[in-house]
Amino acid sequence: AKLSAAAKAASEAARQNARNAAKAADAVLAAFAVGESALESWSAAAEKATLDAAAEVDALAAEHDRGVVAGGADVTASVDEASASLAEQRALLDAAAGRL
Repeated sequence: AKLSAAAKAASEAARQNARNAAKAADAVLAAFAVGESALESWSAAAEKATLDAAAEVDALAAEHDRGVVAGGADVTASVDEASASLAEQRALLDAAAGRL
């Protein structure tokens, strides 16, 4: 009887340990699921931030290019105006020299 009671107690303890181990395994799996979900969220946020940053870089580059073209046009117009002014002055000087 003592042996049967001891075996029964050992069997019950083994079953309880198995239940506890199963609960612990479930808790670990749940923690991994939470971690995986957080990692997926972080990955999606990081990808969006990277795409947003790339779009911002493209926009800034395009704006810079437009500024360079506009600035180049302004410089060209100024040079053309200065050249025309010089040509006019040269014509006036040539005309004055011709009268002398």
